[in-house]
Formats: sequence, structure tokens, C-alpha cells
Amino acid sequence: ENQKRIASYMGVNNAAIVFSDAEVRGSVEKILELSFDFHLHGRTRVNRVLIQEKFLNEFKAEFDGQIEKLDSEKLGSLPDPFLKSEFKTYLEQSKKDRAKIHVSKSGSVPLTVYDDLTNCSTLHQQNLNGPILFLQSFKYAADLPKVLNSGSFAYRAYIWTNDLIRIHKLSTQLEVSQIFFNPKEFL
Repeated sequence: ENQKRIASYMGVNNAAIVFSDAEVRGSVEKILELSFDFHLHGRTRVNRVLIQEKFLNEFKAEFDGQIEKLDSEKLGSLPDPFLKSEFKTYLEQSKKDRAKIHVSKSGSVPLTVYDDLTNCSTLHQQNLNGPILFLQSFKYAADLPKVLNSGSFAYRAYIWTNDLIRIHKLSTQLEVSQIFFNPKEFL
């Protein structure tokens, strides 16, 4: 009778995982929408995007096309001065991590996308605030638990695939509080 239900939002390194059988346009739209959710300490915000290797070029082409169409109003501004200064330190750290900047959108808060960072980079191991995305490829589904479970805690994982067996297997292996498959609505 004295027990309480507790929810702990321990981190913001949420991941989006896109398999080669996913619908590219819809997955990119949702990932971009989720990448801008940083006003409530990033509970739902995605900052790591893992794309199956054989789907990578198609995904990046759609991703680049949708970023060009983004309304700078949607980017908004970071909610407080602390987050603004924190965001600047991430940009400085990206130089030390030798990050390849894939896309940077100008505006009051740039959407910065990094490509080709190793899983051990300092940026991957931090809880990040602000619209920063890491694009990373993977070859096999069996590699995902090692990649995702090695970093700091992720509250959510969003997975796009049509393979039901893969969905069930991943849901038991990933160390996250919530997993969403093929999400269409904002969660």
C-alpha cells in the first residue's frame, strides 16, 4: 500500500533505428520531428539515428531533401541560456572527436548532423541537449544491442521495420524504458 509508481527520465540519448525494409519518407519525417523535441529536457527527442547499411544512401538522399524544406521557425530557440552554452560546447567537442558535419542548418538554433563518429566518441557518451543528430550505419540487427547498450542511458528507441520477428527479438535486447515500432503519431 505504500508503493509509488516512479518514472525516471535519466537520459536523452534516444535512438531511431531504420531497417532497409522501412518506408523511407515517413521514417525521415518522424525522425526530424523527434529531433526538435528538446524543450522538455528531451524526453522524446532523438539524437542517434542508426540506418541499415544497404539503405544508407537512399535514407541520406531523403534526409537531405527534407532538411532543405524545413521551416527555420520550427527550429525555434533553445529554452534557456544554460542550454545555449551547453550546445556551443558540443560544437567544440565535435572538432576534437573529428566529427564529419553532414548538414548544418542556419537559424537561431542550427540542426547539426554528424556522420562517421565512432560509438566511443565523447559526444556519443554524453546526454545532449539541442537539435543534434548522429547518423551511424549498421550491417546486422545483431550488432544493435552492443552499439546502443554501450552508451549512456536511452529512455526510448524508435524502430522502423516490417519484420515482426526482429521487433520481438530487439525488444528483449535493448536497454531502454520504451520501444516504439513504426511510429506515425507524435508520442
